[in-house]
Amino acid sequence: MGARRGVPACGKERNMTHPYFVAKARHVLRQAGADPRIAAGLAQWAEKAREAGNVSAGVVVTRRGDVVAETRYIPSLPEGGATYVTGVMSPDLEGVMDIEVGLAMARMRTLDVIHVRYSQLCQGPPPFRVAD
Repeated sequence: MGARRGVPACGKERNMTHPYFVAKARHVLRQAGADPRIAAGLAQWAEKAREAGNVSAGVVVTRRGDVVAETRYIPSLPEGGATYVTGVMSPDLEGVMDIEVGLAMARMRTLDVIHVRYSQLCQGPPPFRVAD
């Protein structure tokens, strides 16, 4: 599958995060009331997730821009599925492993976190035109 306009092809060699992912991460953080200038970690995660084709993935990120947990949507019919925490970046957060993301975020409320899905960062057009 070739690259779509403004979106890098998977596996393309580069030293920096592609501007598409930076723009998407900044947009998500801005919408959450966070400083969009701190989007580097979220943008790097998005680029790696897209290269892996991991469409059911997501992350929990602080409003300071720190990725603190990874999530995965688990489909289940007929209930519709749920998203669970599948990895944490700190031993202090191991208590939220393998629980539903809403409950996990409630337990992490002192960190002031938001949940960001793959589709918010890796699909669709950027919030503005991005040069290749």
